Amino acid sequence: LRYHSLIEPAIKFSDKFCLYFIHGVRFEKDLWEKIKDNKLSAEQILKLDNIEQRYIALSLYNPNKLLMELGAKLIHKTNRNELYQIDSLLPKSVKLLRYVCPSTDRIYVSFVPSEIENANEAQAWKFSITKEEYEILEVET
Repeated sequence: LRYHSLIEPAIKFSDKFCLYFIHGVRFEKDLWEKIKDNKLSAEQILKLDNIEQRYIALSLYNPNKLLMELGAKLIHKTNRNELYQIDSLLPKSVKLLRYVCPSTDRIYVSFVPSEIENANEAQAWKFSITKEEYEILEVET
């Protein structure tokens, strides 16, 4: 029962009342339209008060555009991963890992702890394994 539509209201009542959902998260019509039509900037998305709406909007946003708009600086790159730093988002630096899902070829960006300096270490952190364990993996899914 996770209502979802990026085409039309997820729920329409006979009296023309409509409800808008993306991946089970409810939006007001105007915000739903801006998100589905990619009319919000990365900064506007990050300022959304509702954390679930912010998460959904970020998940639909182009990862490369997100990094560019936020002024991300590449600090480490491997053959599988890229680690970026953003200094303008919060009072302290924020680190983002850019990676490609091996099973779907989709590009993703994830926040990682600010003390991480190596892109493979960041991906290993996401898997809850050591960097050494990650680097010997032959298959990622």
